[in-house]
Amino acid sequence: MTEKATEESLRITYNFKADLKFPDIKISLSAHEKRRFQSAEQCNSTDKYISNTIKEVISKMKTKSKRLALRAAASIAALTTLTSAVSCTKPGAKEQKKTIAVIGKSQVSFWDDFRKGAEDAGNELGYDIDYVDPNDDNDVDKQLDYLKKVVSKNISAVVIAPNSPNELNAELASLKEKDIPIIEVNSVTDGFADYDSLIGSSNFDAGKVAGRKTAEAIIEKYESISQKAKIAIIGHSAAAAEDRINGFKSELITRINNELSNYSLKSENSLSIADKTKIQDDGMTASEKRQNILKTYFVETEKRFVDERDAYEQAFTLIQDDNSDITVIFATNTNTTIGVCKAVVDANKQDKIIVVGFNTDKAELQYIENGVLTGTILQNPYIMGYLGVRYANNSLSGKRPPAYVDTGVTYIDSASLHNNEYVKLITSLSDNNSEE
Repeated sequence: MTEKATEESLRITYNFKADLKFPDIKISLSAHEKRRFQSAEQCNSTDKYISNTIKEVISKMKTKSKRLALRAAASIAALTTLTSAVSCTKPGAKEQKKTIAVIGKSQVSFWDDFRKGAEDAGNELGYDIDYVDPNDDNDVDKQLDYLKKVVSKNISAVVIAPNSPNELNAELASLKEKDIPIIEVNSVTDGFADYDSLIGSSNFDAGKVAGRKTAEAIIEKYESISQKAKIAIIGHSAAAAEDRINGFKSELITRINNELSNYSLKSENSLSIADKTKIQDDGMTASEKRQNILKTYFVETEKRFVDERDAYEQAFTLIQDDNSDITVIFATNTNTTIGVCKAVVDANKQDKIIVVGFNTDKAELQYIENGVLTGTILQNPYIMGYLGVRYANNSLSGKRPPAYVDTGVTYIDSASLHNNEYVKLITSLSDNNSEE
């Protein structure tokens, strides 16, 4: 251990008992560690051992060199591990397992994978997992009701995918005041920032990946984005959808603008959509140009959709007319993607419309195989659940987990389904689906 590290250990050393007054040691004890030590203090033998050990270390600090003193201080810091492991149960008695609450967003296969990851981590680390599955990603009430019962249920930590950016803040803050670790997954609260760790893929970046792959698909099918793109967006009702949509638009607007900037105008009598947009762009600010592109190339309703049926009806309404000029539909989660795919099939337009979606439900993978779904963004819910419990354990053990972990995304298309590496990744997730 370096001198710098031991100095840090000296700074965080603990005064274990109130009746042991050592002016050499600074007190820095979290509420969680106090609870653990108060339990250990009930054992006289533990009291005596810690008391004697500290006295011995302090004696060395007063009589030996600075280097030895620093090593001694590090020894005191190391005692935190000892005290967290001490219990006052009788010999042979089985220690009661702690429980971590894991709260998902809805009841689709994505969250089954998430649950499986959490339960696997719980089994490995010796925790019971109390899983909560809201009806859909608008179901804030079920999450809120459960949070209010966390203390009475003797829950040690909470892993949650918030269904609201602000409606859960007061309860989460109350739990943190009681020193219950909070791990947020997949989405984040806006008004509560005192979570121990945030785990998930960047929704904005995932949207940009979807936008980039959509642009490539348009060029492959129609040769030009600015000449042929008419893009409908079917979003789900969660904050994550807005970030995905904004990332998707950002990527496509950049690519459309680049095409328009390099496009040579034809005669006014044969102007295409691209030509008209270019003329409209003359003299406009960058913001005005962006709005012009959005108006010309994108079709987006203000409504967001909870279930597959609503997404289906909206998509079918947009594309059923033979004169519809929609060439692309982007969907932002499992339910909207499946609803859109069903609408495209029923409208008999699977050869005309490019569909890009989110997640890898078995139905989505089948639509890729059938040529209806061009591609989808694969996240890793299993890892989110697994790391959520792992990091809750870190906090409970006095170790600080990473503030943020980006679990990344992968684009899956028909070629991916025949690539062994992608197949392994998809299969590992599909095996965790709600078959059990």
